[in-house]
Amino acid sequence: MNLITTREPIIPWEIRGEMGLLKALWETIRKVLLKPGLFFDNLEVKKPLIEPFSFYFIVVGLAIIFSRLIGLLLTRLISPSTLFVNLSIKEILIIFACSFLCKFLAV
Repeated sequence: MNLITTREPIIPWEIRGEMGLLKALWETIRKVLLKPGLFFDNLEVKKPLIEPFSFYFIVVGLAIIFSRLIGLLLTRLISPSTLFVNLSIKEILIIFACSFLCKFLAV
């Protein structure tokens, strides 16, 4: 009988190469939102920090994109003439950076 067991990775983001980028992203977000105690209690701080920062930038970029889309939809409902409000330079750069990170981090 083998008593040594391998621990299943707590963070799906760490095995995104096996799971796929979108599934790992979704599963990590789901664990953070639904089981934050378990997730953060078992979190190991590793160096380099590119892994958690890449996850952070992707999530923030998606949040900006979704909030912008919801804002545009609400603007359309309130005032149809203001639907095509120009994006600011900051928003364009953030969207570009996030899309670049997604392509760069895809395994």
